[in-house]
Order: sequence, then structure tokens, then C-alpha cells
Amino acid sequence: MTKEILTIEQVKKELYKNKQRFNIEFEGFYHSTHSDNIDYFIDEYYNLNFDNVDYKNTFIEYSKKYINILNDILEIDLKFIQLNSPRFYNYETDKIEVEINDNDFNKLNNIYLNDNDFINYVNESCKSYDGYISFYKDIEHVKESKEILLVYIFNYIIYKEYNQEINESIMTDLEIEIITNK
Repeated sequence: MTKEILTIEQVKKELYKNKQRFNIEFEGFYHSTHSDNIDYFIDEYYNLNFDNVDYKNTFIEYSKKYINILNDILEIDLKFIQLNSPRFYNYETDKIEVEINDNDFNKLNNIYLNDNDFINYVNESCKSYDGYISFYKDIEHVKESKEILLVYIFNYIIYKEYNQEINESIMTDLEIEIITNK
């Protein structure tokens, strides 16, 4: 009996079989609506000194609840993986890494790839302009990668289609858990 030695890529492929990981670009926590929400809760509800707040873990808890709001609105089951925060905020901001199962991916795929507004949004977003060269020409090129397609779908959901509903849910339904330093 011989043992097969798997590469790291083969192990990852097997682990994530029927699932896709991607990042949700949600505005992040650097001088954003989300950081303002947290600061408001710290000041108004918790009455804490800002120096006593464990922001890293508070941001993680907030991100998990943000994903729950998306799950409720879209009736899907995204799994929170981690919050990815950049070392420096001058080029990018925080992103929430999530995992989606094939059934939910196919559901979103069927909805958005048949939505002319979404297709126009992607085609417009893919246009190069002064100071920006797009890696993707249009929706057909974006569809070649599940991960990239999901980023476009969720950018559309968050910033175009459900922006108001998400923001209202954050302000009314989100119970922000503030983690303090020990």
C-alpha cells in the first residue's frame, strides 16, 4: 500500500470542496460609518474610556454581526472566517473574509447573472480610466473566477441594491459588543 503525498493546493482544494472563500469589501473601520457606530456605542451605551477598548476584538465581533445581517437579508449562510486588516490604510481598508457554500453561490449567481442592472454595474466597473487599468474587461471575464464574481456581487449588494436596508439593520438590529482590555 502506497501513500499519496498531497500538495498544499490539493489539500486546500479538498478542504474547500463545495465552498468558496472571498473577501467582502464593506468600507472597513478606518474613519468609516462602522467606526462611528462603534464609537457611538462606546460613548452612549457603555460609557467607557476609549483607551480601555480592545478595538481589534471589537471589530471582529462587529464583522461577525455584519455577516449575520447579510445572511438574514439575502437568506444565505455565509461563514465568517476572519477580518483582514491592512498594515497601512493608505492603499486599502479592512475586508471580511467569508466562505459561501455552492448552493448559496448558485442562488446568487442565478439572480445576479440574469440582472441587467448588475451586469451593467460590472461592465462599468471594469472600464479602465486615467490612473486605473482594469484587470477585467467585462462581465464575461469576471465570471471566469468565482472569487472575483462574488466580490462584484457583494459590492453591488452592499453599495447599490441593499445599502439602505443594511444600514438600517446596523442601526436598529446590531447589538454591538464592545470588548475591553483586560
